Amino acid sequence: MATENSRTVLVPSLDDLQKINQCYNLKCTLDDLSIYQEIMKGPVEDYNFVENFLLPPVEILGDRTYLYPLTEDNEYLAWYVKCNINAKKDGKLAGKKIAIKDNTAVANIPMMNGSKVLEGYIPEYDAVIVQRILNEGGIIIGKTTCEDLCFSGASYMTTYGPVRNPNNTEYSAGGSSSGSGVVVATGEADMATGGDQGGSIRIPASCCGIVGLKPTHGLIPYTGAIPIVPVIDHVGPMTKNVADCAIFLEVLAGYDTGIDYRQSPFAPVYEYSKLIYPLVVPKKKINVAILEEGLDLCDKDVKETFNQSISWLKQSEFLNIKTVSLPLHKEAYRLMVPLFFDGVFGSMIDGCGYGTGFAGVQSESLVKKMKEGYSQHLSQISHNVKSVILLSNYIKEKYGPYYYAKASSLIAHMQQLYNNILQDNDVIIMPTLTNLPCKLPSKDTPIKERMIKSEDMTKNTAIFDGTGHPALSLNCGFVGDLPVGLMIVGKHFDEVSVLNAAAIFEAIFMQNLKN
Repeated sequence: MATENSRTVLVPSLDDLQKINQCYNLKCTLDDLSIYQEIMKGPVEDYNFVENFLLPPVEILGDRTYLYPLTEDNEYLAWYVKCNINAKKDGKLAGKKIAIKDNTAVANIPMMNGSKVLEGYIPEYDAVIVQRILNEGGIIIGKTTCEDLCFSGASYMTTYGPVRNPNNTEYSAGGSSSGSGVVVATGEADMATGGDQGGSIRIPASCCGIVGLKPTHGLIPYTGAIPIVPVIDHVGPMTKNVADCAIFLEVLAGYDTGIDYRQSPFAPVYEYSKLIYPLVVPKKKINVAILEEGLDLCDKDVKETFNQSISWLKQSEFLNIKTVSLPLHKEAYRLMVPLFFDGVFGSMIDGCGYGTGFAGVQSESLVKKMKEGYSQHLSQISHNVKSVILLSNYIKEKYGPYYYAKASSLIAHMQQLYNNILQDNDVIIMPTLTNLPCKLPSKDTPIKERMIKSEDMTKNTAIFDGTGHPALSLNCGFVGDLPVGLMIVGKHFDEVSVLNAAAIFEAIFMQNLKN
């Protein structure tokens, strides 16, 4: 039998086959297994052909030196690694300082994904969005800290955290794109990328008081970012303002010639920055639907801040605001649990990043490193990740994919219910988070309390990863020194309406917050 580190696949021995035979209760005789073993020689040769087939080298743009920041230069622990990659002097992002969430590959720069599992891994390839940033003149200045394998909405489940909120360092910066939210909020970066499978762009955007857009599923290619569950994998822009979000989206969005199967060649892409307020003044009122149940879930302080912002919006000549009801929204986030837990086990844990049934370009070096990391470092991962592994494995063994299938069907039903609201409205709005950023736990905080705080962030955000609708968070006010985010949800591939509404909201909020 081939050894663990062997790069040659050997024909399985009869002992190997007998163990599998017993495990699956196949009831094969020894004669059966001998015949199968002989037949297997052909497929085994094909495996080795695949191993020896080499792809052409990929061009790497710009200088790829890096350094790990000193503690005194990393006040909020938002940076994982610093670099300075500048391939072109002109383009839509010329001169812009860009940070990349550390779930996304930048060639020859370390990628840890917040986890001991990947510590020491250096990818040999650029993610598609990294290529696009560099080709448009963006300067990549580093990679930002994220939660352990991105399995948390807080900012203290990363290996070397916690990442601190720049508005109040005793509080969470949100997650899992924690560092990206912080470096944009502090001005260390003009723009940053984030990833979102349950709210991980919008949560830190809300906590840090910036703009964060989870685009329509498949609008931006995910290739080169570490998959969690392909049907809910999103990457997107995190910026200081809506105008920057629009121009960054222009660069990131668009079909990547079939490399990422999440994408459609027919998905519309626009010059978003040229189609939104104030460059384009609405000729008719924008219909805005406040989702009543999205507000019902909220703490008192969040609700009051949101309602204050609505009173400002109602004074605008550009907006027609009404309240709508969708009672199932209150429980919709719960539908995402089987999709996430079961999907994570199949693709990211058992599948070492991808799993099977996943088309397009995949990184064999990532798969190899994750397999090694799981075998060597699982005891050192966060409590959240351990909990996911235990429950998802239990569900798989006990119930198979039943709950994943049922949840998927229910989420499709929810998608249609949101679409029904959007037939008569341009956007749906609600608070991004149902509560304020949590206080960072101390070393003495019980494990259970730490875990609950880190997971209790997605009641309004998670479902839109499942339904695929675009959803943007922007700051609508403060409770003390802590920001409160407002979330704008739009029709699939109608980021223009989402960004346009956000630009109008932003102008109104900025004026009123100054006063």
